[in-house]
Amino acid sequence: MQALVKLDHSSRTFPEQLEEACRLIGLNDSSGLKSSSDSHHDGDDEVPAPPSTFRGREEWVLRWLLGKLQKSEISALSAAWDPNSWLLLRYLLTKLTLTNAARLLKAHDFLSILDKTLNEIVLSIATQHEKDVGSYGPAGDNEGSGSSAASASTESSSTIVESLVTQPMKISRKRKRPGSELQLLKQSVPLLEQQGVPGNVFFSISGFLNCIVKFTSHSASESSAIPREYMKSVLRSNPERAARILGNSISLASFVVTQDNGHSRLSYPGLNGSSLTPFIEIWNDRTIVAGDSDGKASNEAFMSHCLLPAAILISKCRRIPGNQSNLEEIKQLLEHLVARHALRAIRTASLASSGGYAQRTSSSFQSSQYPLLDEALRPIQAAFAQFADKADISLFDRTTLDNLVTTLAVLFDVAVRCSPRLGPKQRLNEAPWLEALFLKLADIAGLIASLGIATESPDYLTIILGDLLHIVTIKGVSLSTSALKDIVRRFSGLTTPADGIVRWILVATVLQIDADVFITSVGQQSNRGKSIDTEDPLLPLLLTKISIHGVKKSSKFNPETPWSYMYIRFHVVPNLLRGFAHARDLIGFLEYWGNQIQILDKARLAKPPYMRRSFSIWEDEEIHSVLRECFEASLTSRQISTYWNSICKDIKLKVKSGSETPIQDLPGVTAACILVDAVLGAIYRDETRDLLQEDIKPFYLRVTALLRLSPMWGMAIDRTWPFQHWWRLHRILARLLEHFGPLCVPASAPGYSGDRDSEIIDQIQAGLRVAKKRFWRGTTKHSADPSKSERQSEAIEAFHFVSSMVLNIPETHVLGMYALEKLEEMIGRVADFFEDTASRIRGSGGVFCLQWNGRPGEIYSAGVLAVAFGVMLLKSPKILQHVSSGVRQKMLQNLYQAAYCQEAVWKKDESQMMLVRIWEGLLDNQFCQDNADVMKSVLMLDFQHDGVLSDLAVRAYLRLPLGVLRRQHRENILDSLVHNFSDLRSHLDSSAALRHISLMVKLMEIPNATSQLATNPLTIWEMASAIHHANPSHDNSIFACFAKLVELTLGHIISTIDQDRCERFLQKLWNDLKSYIDTVESTWKAYGTTLLVKAALSTFWLHRGSVTMVANVLEIQEVREAYLSHLLASVALSKNDEWGPATIESRANLIIILDAIAAFLDLINNTDNSVKATMDGIQEEVYQRALSAMELEPTYDLFQWDTSVKISIYKILGCLQKTRDDVFLHQNTGSFLLMHDLSIAEEVSVLQSYSDCVIAQDTGIVNDLISSIGRDTSGIPLTRSSLMFLGRLLSLTDGSKEPRDETRSVVSNVFGTLCMDMVNAEKFSQFHVFIDCIEFILQKRAWAVSQWNIDNVLNAIIICSSACGPDIRDTAPGPMFQRLCGLFGSILALHRTKLGGRFHLVVPLLQNLLRCLFESDARGQHQSDRPSLPPWFPTLGPYRRFTLEENEASSYARLLTNLCDPTVSSVTNPHARLKSNLSDETKKARAIAGQYLPYVLMEYTKCQLRSRMLPEVKTALTPGLYAVLDVMAPSTMRTLNESMDSSSRAIFKALYDDHRRFGMWKEV
Repeated sequence: MQALVKLDHSSRTFPEQLEEACRLIGLNDSSGLKSSSDSHHDGDDEVPAPPSTFRGREEWVLRWLLGKLQKSEISALSAAWDPNSWLLLRYLLTKLTLTNAARLLKAHDFLSILDKTLNEIVLSIATQHEKDVGSYGPAGDNEGSGSSAASASTESSSTIVESLVTQPMKISRKRKRPGSELQLLKQSVPLLEQQGVPGNVFFSISGFLNCIVKFTSHSASESSAIPREYMKSVLRSNPERAARILGNSISLASFVVTQDNGHSRLSYPGLNGSSLTPFIEIWNDRTIVAGDSDGKASNEAFMSHCLLPAAILISKCRRIPGNQSNLEEIKQLLEHLVARHALRAIRTASLASSGGYAQRTSSSFQSSQYPLLDEALRPIQAAFAQFADKADISLFDRTTLDNLVTTLAVLFDVAVRCSPRLGPKQRLNEAPWLEALFLKLADIAGLIASLGIATESPDYLTIILGDLLHIVTIKGVSLSTSALKDIVRRFSGLTTPADGIVRWILVATVLQIDADVFITSVGQQSNRGKSIDTEDPLLPLLLTKISIHGVKKSSKFNPETPWSYMYIRFHVVPNLLRGFAHARDLIGFLEYWGNQIQILDKARLAKPPYMRRSFSIWEDEEIHSVLRECFEASLTSRQISTYWNSICKDIKLKVKSGSETPIQDLPGVTAACILVDAVLGAIYRDETRDLLQEDIKPFYLRVTALLRLSPMWGMAIDRTWPFQHWWRLHRILARLLEHFGPLCVPASAPGYSGDRDSEIIDQIQAGLRVAKKRFWRGTTKHSADPSKSERQSEAIEAFHFVSSMVLNIPETHVLGMYALEKLEEMIGRVADFFEDTASRIRGSGGVFCLQWNGRPGEIYSAGVLAVAFGVMLLKSPKILQHVSSGVRQKMLQNLYQAAYCQEAVWKKDESQMMLVRIWEGLLDNQFCQDNADVMKSVLMLDFQHDGVLSDLAVRAYLRLPLGVLRRQHRENILDSLVHNFSDLRSHLDSSAALRHISLMVKLMEIPNATSQLATNPLTIWEMASAIHHANPSHDNSIFACFAKLVELTLGHIISTIDQDRCERFLQKLWNDLKSYIDTVESTWKAYGTTLLVKAALSTFWLHRGSVTMVANVLEIQEVREAYLSHLLASVALSKNDEWGPATIESRANLIIILDAIAAFLDLINNTDNSVKATMDGIQEEVYQRALSAMELEPTYDLFQWDTSVKISIYKILGCLQKTRDDVFLHQNTGSFLLMHDLSIAEEVSVLQSYSDCVIAQDTGIVNDLISSIGRDTSGIPLTRSSLMFLGRLLSLTDGSKEPRDETRSVVSNVFGTLCMDMVNAEKFSQFHVFIDCIEFILQKRAWAVSQWNIDNVLNAIIICSSACGPDIRDTAPGPMFQRLCGLFGSILALHRTKLGGRFHLVVPLLQNLLRCLFESDARGQHQSDRPSLPPWFPTLGPYRRFTLEENEASSYARLLTNLCDPTVSSVTNPHARLKSNLSDETKKARAIAGQYLPYVLMEYTKCQLRSRMLPEVKTALTPGLYAVLDVMAPSTMRTLNESMDSSSRAIFKALYDDHRRFGMWKEV
């Protein structure tokens, strides 16, 4: 003690005093604390050490150190700021008894020391930022603000027990004046950063507290509970102090997560849940205040001190990239605390005040209704209030705000997740307090509404509200329409002056959540039944703002287009349109749309003519695209017909000679034209067309008359009319012809002068002449000027109009003949346009970019216009058959030249090759391939460039059917391809070489006796040597194609060997083969030659009976044996790295040689030849290499081996089997190969070799292989190859009715694996084999199917038919649906007896499948109201999708029929003993079905209300519904009827009435 007193009165700094104190208890210095702390990790149990010789000294040192900590000054060198102080405390705690240690800690009020230390550290962080960037508020009064400040600072990543850098510093003994505390902190901050404070101090304190917590647990070594209780009392405090300690600790932990370039990072990787656990234990062990049994005081303390720091730390943990388990643990701990002590308390108080029922009395937050909510969020509100009304913010303020803005979304997300949401009633009861919380958070966010608007700072209010509304969307939180309307009015900016800034992101999100905010009119009720306030409606404000902000200078693409225009285009207007569709008021949207266009046109007319050029969002094609998605799904055909008639009347202008059209009528015509165009582009059903065709001829005439009013036509019209949509009139006329065809024009030719039809035809001919003039004007050289780009839009739609007239009006009609004449001229002009485009591309050097989005209004250059013409030809290739051959050939030739130039310029950039895709699309088109005239024109094209056949031409010939190529043409192409290989082989990449050889193989499928390949054997040898140069990547496909080419060529020649020419060819080739084999030393790296010799010898051997005049059988045999010896020698002498994955070249060579050896393995069975000895010598090496490859020995890496190498080895092993071990190796190799995806050819080859193995019949081996497949899934679905392998194994199992128990167990287990993996299939081929295997077991191995298996397969079908099903997009939904119905049908037919108690699975299965038969509609108010469909239904938009047809409906109806009217064999057990009971099993099954299947009918009525079913589908489904009604008892019928609402009851009544009239059997 004297030594400590002397040490205390010395002038040494505290680190030096601490070093001396460590020596007093036997430690050399404080560095010894490191080894002591390392021996007690956080995850280990702390065990008090046995009594030491320094027991008394250790107790006095503990007293001295606690006194130092208690009297610690605010200094960098004080005891509390030194990490070694807390490490020494931890060391001393393990050396003393728990009772003495607890007594000393309690006597020195340890929690006060801890509270003071943590508060000083938080204060120092705030002071550091105050010194650097200026004051931002009272840091000492708000720990949360301090934590926010801490998050913006940086700190070195030093270790916790790193040696401290000490500097001599005298402690001032003067009396401290007020304010000196802050001054001392400012002086100590630089040294704090140097020492690693506060991060190191935090971890040291956390480690010491963890030691205390572990001593209080039951795992402590002392048997008595009294010392543990003493130690618990050390950590026990009142709620206020415990909350301060917890809040400051969370703030320090938040300081560890620093900001680095805008992204969160973890500067201390050691931070985890255990770092905060002891502070949480202090909070959990707090004392309960008297009269506070409900925890109100604790909750208030937590919300006052901990809520904001916890929300900030949770937000930082979420923003750190990567899935780090330590941060996830922290996040879960804090979310649990926030939910338990803040949000759940608010929820309980809110429900108590409302009596447990939903009450929404106001659209804005009222603090009197939720006082606890206002109290809980007061610290957060105070933090935001510091930035209210600030014009600009500093860098530190921005960092602080970045942390604050995310806390609101964190709190709301935790609140939503901690609320029980089991059903609609629970969600309704939870809605009021969640809405109140949302509104309160929005109020807090509104405090910083002015930030980020006039400065470069981000719009924080938009960020906060966007995050909150995103949670509302994804979590399905119910917010009232009035609440959302209040948010929009206050924060969206719609109510600001005309030029005010609008937060379009907020508007679009609200529209997505609930469009009733804007759509519902004043005084009306929303579709949800919520009351609407009587303020000014928001829809007119929204439409006005859209019209003001949604304007740009031109309809063409412009990189300077405002961001607001693009966001309104893609998000605001589409969401508004969908909202009207949800509300079944799409006609209302169309009326608003037309009104806005009229207002726009009137505003244009009020301006001078030179200022009338502008483009509005209401004229954008994006609205047409969205309308097309939901038009017919939202409206009935009768509604569409009524609206159509109303807008058609607006397209009429009375023009008299010498007079001008009244200018006030023109805006209405513009609106009508745009709306008519939109409606014509949105309809697609025949029933709708039938209703619209009544008065189509007069309407067509009015549009044609309007077209003639264009200023260029010279009619009397106001020349200043700002009509920018002349091209749209052409598209209207074209779409009318496409929809209604000949109904648009008179059926007869003009008879005599003055005939009404004659006048109409004259007027339509005049319209065609207008179209031709506009086309001509848009394709001139002047049209390339960007300022006149609207002419290009007119040109493409004029071409569209004339071509539609040709395609839809018979050529015998006078209009058809007249239109064909105009089209002929246009096609010639298009051909010239393609030629001009090719020259532009060649001269641009890669700058000439041709991209088009398919919209006529956005053609911005002459090159894009050329692309548009190509797309038009691709959509309507029948145009080509109507023009003359000369014009057609010219057009195709110039299109090919433009595509060739584009490919040469842009090389590998596929996004720029639109002309190339158009050219290839024309060749792929079935009509073009079937039309002889078009194919004749294609074959007459010149594909040569500098005497070389281009790669584009090669791809073209690969697309053409072989039958259209004449013999001479095939020969010329073959010779050109050979020329490419012989002269330009170094310029061909691997893909081009593969296409060249593939085309040769295709052309040689039909004999070409006079080609170079068939007349000169040297040609084949030259190509063999060229393979190495043409295949630098050593693609196996090229090698396989070349071998196929040799086999085809020799096969055709051998078939005509009786001709002298062929015999000479074969004789020369045979002599060359023998000469090569006699002289070759090694086949290594002779790729092409090895392929040629292997293919030639195999072909000669295959046709050995036909080539006797060239070589006899014995001679061929000898040559094959000699060559096999060369191949085996090459393998035996190869180096080890040549077997391994050293280089691509060595692997490719190994594949070729092994494949060649496998082709000659039939020679092994001949015991009298010399091959046998060579084979025996190499057999061991082949085995060892195969084992190394297949069994993962260290020598080779399995996954770097090429599959072809493995298959070649596998084939060799199959032919070299000698012993049982050899056969077992072959089986294991095959099993390994089939566990991976193989090509079809590889799969067939392996399966065939596997089945040919005799050992496969061994039941034990088969069971082992099946078990290995069932076990080795690892969460990854089985591949198609492994499923095929499994199917082959299942077919080899015992098919008897009484198999062994082992086989039964193995098959039953793999059945469960198949059911679990089926739901994760990625391709339809894989899914198809899954069901094949399951059905095989159900049908052929029924003895292995247990009740557990049936439950598994039913669950699998339910998942596959739900929204959680497999995401398979490579097939139409019909085959998927059929397979699922077939699988359930197999269960009904063969395992019906196991469905007795499983109707809780059968009913959701049938409901899921039933929903797939309906077509999505827009009648539902929300997306959740529409039926959920499986992912394998490809969508065409939010409401349209691929629909199933009557075949699928018949399959589903068959399921209902089999379920309600089962056969006797399906419901009886044939193995059961005969019983003389009187019960009818079929009647019993029908009765059970009648009890449960009414739920299927209820689902049918619900789907009818929110979706629609095609008539043919409904007809096919009706027999199944009638079968369900047949088995329902009258009582069940009444119960079902009473459980429905009025709408569902009406649908059910109609179904039941039809059943009584047509479906119910009546006895006569």
